[in-house]
Amino acid sequence: MIQAVLFERYDQHMSFALVNKSNQTIACQEFEFYNSLEDDTLFKDMLCANMNIRPDSLVRYKSYDVSWEVNMGDLAYVQLLILDNDSLMKYYKSSIDTIHKKVPVLHIYQMKQADLEKMNWTVIYPPLGDLKNNKISPDYRKVRK
Repeated sequence: MIQAVLFERYDQHMSFALVNKSNQTIACQEFEFYNSLEDDTLFKDMLCANMNIRPDSLVRYKSYDVSWEVNMGDLAYVQLLILDNDSLMKYYKSSIDTIHKKVPVLHIYQMKQADLEKMNWTVIYPPLGDLKNNKISPDYRKVRK
């Protein structure tokens, strides 16, 4: 019985990684959407943004209480908002409206468990293959004009 429990935990993922393969330093905001009708959470709480993610480095996003496989069962998707780090650093203490206008969103990943499994629990920025042209929904480029 103990062996089965240990194997189950070992086989599940307590974190996934974001790897910066670009030639610039980026920032990333991770947000978990519990249903697809939630408000626009873009930049609402920049305290949760990881800043200064340098080229050829990685950041781990941990699921503290349960594995991501269990956590994803309650989520519509996990969103990673990739931002221009220099702009974010410059406007970090500004109003949310100023951040919306001045900080470029470089890419938005909206991933379900199947997406993370397909990527072997490692998200690469800039996106490769099928994710290169993935549809961003909602289209924040229209919202921000």
